[in-house]
Amino acid sequence: MRYSLSALSPPTRRPVSTLVVAVALNLLASGCGKATAPKQSPSNDRGIRYEASTLDGVDVSLPAKGASLTLVNVWATWCEPCLDELPLLAEIHTELRGPTFSVLAISVDSARNNQRVKDTVRDWELPFPVVHDADNRIVTTLKVSGFPTSVLIDGDGLEVARREGVLQGATGPFLSKVRAALRDRG
Repeated sequence: MRYSLSALSPPTRRPVSTLVVAVALNLLASGCGKATAPKQSPSNDRGIRYEASTLDGVDVSLPAKGASLTLVNVWATWCEPCLDELPLLAEIHTELRGPTFSVLAISVDSARNNQRVKDTVRDWELPFPVVHDADNRIVTTLKVSGFPTSVLIDGDGLEVARREGVLQGATGPFLSKVRAALRDRG
């Protein structure tokens, strides 16, 4: 199944005031705001290490076994820019997935919003694995400072590229780096 940006849309849209639209447009430039993380930063010269289970109960880890590149997207259901880029992530996953590339979305919603995360994944028909990290371990692991954040990680757990804020379309600079990295490893 091929996704287009118009194929996936949120279940319902509510009218909003001009002020809310202005605030939302301002947030779109950079994302939803700052991440909350413990003050210490992990020191790991061997690369990023992270283990969790997806909403479907499948164990995943970073670096991903068998994939030379993993696009990790850190998001939340309360972050409108995060939700707006889900169709693009679905499109990228569908276009590029294979033995050398995978997409992993990690929600940092609080534990009480577990059902909301599941409903969002179901309603948007997301075709890639999704982790609900209610403890925000990924925020510390990837040193995330705001949402959404996308990080490309290689098979050794090393960061290849990072985009803090909303992805700028399928041909934007970050996804161009993703495609270039895939070609270099191809």
